[in-house]
Amino acid sequence: MRGTWYAARDRCADALLDYRQAIRLGVVDADLYASVAYCELAAHRWNKAIHAADEAIRLDPKCMAAYQNRAEAYVVKGDLSKALADLSACARLEPNSERIRRKLAE
Repeated sequence: MRGTWYAARDRCADALLDYRQAIRLGVVDADLYASVAYCELAAHRWNKAIHAADEAIRLDPKCMAAYQNRAEAYVVKGDLSKALADLSACARLEPNSERIRRKLAE
């Protein structure tokens, strides 16, 4: 997907255009919504990031990127209990992740 190419180059506005087009065309994929959440985070649209991550998790309850993105949005919004719950979900999904362990320690 071209949106992923854009996002990897910090062109999230362009990526979001492609992601939204894919959604309009009927693509239903947890990774797509997790990518939308990532780009919404980059644009500092915390509620939109949370909403996109919610949809990704609804589609795939094991979508770790969605939990990570949503946790980051919750941290910025000051909802640390929800952020901790999402990071804990990440730790259950990937128990050997050093990155997740560091985040939980913060």
